[in-house]
Amino acid sequence: LFHSMGQPQNPLFQVDLNAGGAICVGTQLVLEQCFPVKPCTPAPVPKDCRFGDWTDWEQPTCIGLCERSRVIEDLNNEWGKACEGPLIETKKCSNHLGCRVQQDCEFSEWHPWSGPTSASDGTSLYRTRSVLQLPSNGGMECSGALREVQSAQDVDAPKIPCKLATWMEWSKCTRSCGGGWQERMRHI
Repeated sequence: LFHSMGQPQNPLFQVDLNAGGAICVGTQLVLEQCFPVKPCTPAPVPKDCRFGDWTDWEQPTCIGLCERSRVIEDLNNEWGKACEGPLIETKKCSNHLGCRVQQDCEFSEWHPWSGPTSASDGTSLYRTRSVLQLPSNGGMECSGALREVQSAQDVDAPKIPCKLATWMEWSKCTRSCGGGWQERMRHI
């Protein structure tokens, strides 16, 4: 993807203004190998990852599940083994009595605007959403519209081209010796 000087051969994103987006061509992240590569002396000592102890099992949920967790006590260095295994375990508990959980109303995300493709006919666009969860056991009632309408002229307003900021400084190398990677970013 990159020339030897870190410049992109192909942009990572390009948004077409005619498709309703902004004009934006470029890359936001460059990743390069660190130079010069210093040999590691003395030989590196691997440090493996180590988990902490499991917590006690928590009280069962309303559906009869119990959970316990652990944390990573020591992270591995670049030569040691990474931790493998879950940080959270769940099991079915036999001592749950069931319960009534309060559930608030929950809406879906808005669906995309639909309607005319241009403002020349003076019509409107609309979008909808639905109720995903009705309130129960004293939860908050649904409040808000399920349908929105707006003029098609608002959608046809001109888009403003975006600008890419200057590159930030290179990050530190991921390793102190034996090779590694560094990156730099820029914002839109």
